[in-house]
Amino acid sequence: PISEPTPPSSPESYQSTPASSPASRKPCPRQKKEKKRDQNKNAATRYREKKRSEQQTLLSQHEGLEKRNAELKEKVDQMTREIKYLKDLMSEVYVLKGQM
Repeated sequence: PISEPTPPSSPESYQSTPASSPASRKPCPRQKKEKKRDQNKNAATRYREKKRSEQQTLLSQHEGLEKRNAELKEKVDQMTREIKYLKDLMSEVYVLKGQM
């Protein structure tokens, strides 16, 4: 004869007793304090690293802007010299033209 399948066991049989479950155990105050201290330590480390990174980014930007500023100042000086040269040249042309 063919035997009937056995019914599945109830879900309650898979659960452990409440006393042995990790969720039901309360950590002692010392463990809570250590956990909180570790969390704070990690947060402080992340914060300091973030600030270091931001500072490095700002320094890089500052260096780039300083370099760009120096280049622009040099260009202003060059253009100022060129304008003076052209003005002097035009003055000479007018003087020579007046002599003719």
